[in-house]
Amino acid sequence: ISQHGEPLHPVGATTTLHFTEPFYVGLGLTAHDAATTDKVVFSHVKLEKPAPVTAKLVTYSVLNTFKIDEGAPTDTIIEKKPAIYESPNWAADMKSLVINEDGKFYRIPLLDPLAGGPRQPLSTGDATGCWGEHGFSPDGKWLAVSCKAPGENGPDVHIVPADGGAARRLTHQPISFFHGWSPDGQTIVFTSILNGHTDIYTVPVAGGTPTRLTTSGLNDGGEFSADGQWIYFNSNRSGAMQIWRMHADGSGAEQVTHDDFDDWYPHISPDGKWLVMV
Repeated sequence: ISQHGEPLHPVGATTTLHFTEPFYVGLGLTAHDAATTDKVVFSHVKLEKPAPVTAKLVTYSVLNTFKIDEGAPTDTIIEKKPAIYESPNWAADMKSLVINEDGKFYRIPLLDPLAGGPRQPLSTGDATGCWGEHGFSPDGKWLAVSCKAPGENGPDVHIVPADGGAARRLTHQPISFFHGWSPDGQTIVFTSILNGHTDIYTVPVAGGTPTRLTTSGLNDGGEFSADGQWIYFNSNRSGAMQIWRMHADGSGAEQVTHDDFDDWYPHISPDGKWLVMV
């Protein structure tokens, strides 16, 4: 697409499809509002086989939001740029998104109508080389991040003010990745790779010794339920990677999904009725 004479550039996500002949190629559009009829005119349309790509390929990242209400989902592109970034997260005020790019965090304000505003760096103080795993506290005052402390080679869990600032280190066992806050904001659940074992731990936000909650299989992606009674996580203890849950003290583990996929990273809806996973 191009607007106002600017050069043509990609917009939206790219999807690769495999077609088996015979098939038809054409252009199709639909109105955004099912109650309206729009008139569209095409001109100077050509279908050509593209020349072989000789230039260096450029990787784009696309930041999207999706509505999940009844009916057709609405996809809104917030930002697209030639870079690799990951782990978008809603800020507590729902007026901005935070992403991780090249070990640093950025806040992207949301505009009205919905679009992305200019990026704003979000400082993590002397904690650097940050991974994607991060999340805001329930009261919106703090951001938990997975970053390297000075002199360390792997990440530990830190918390910083929601608007960025000095980091306070909570764990001292690299490699450790943040995954979730308890609903009361007093406890953080995280994954740590220690002595060749990948397990789930909790640690008080006020500081203290982490508590190991799992000992069997590879365990990751811990997140508290909305009522704080359960921790959902993914584990391969049954042979395949599936979603499990356990009480907040690590007891009573039970399998939640039973499918033919590899299920990772459960996230619980605010009302506690649904989970979304990879």
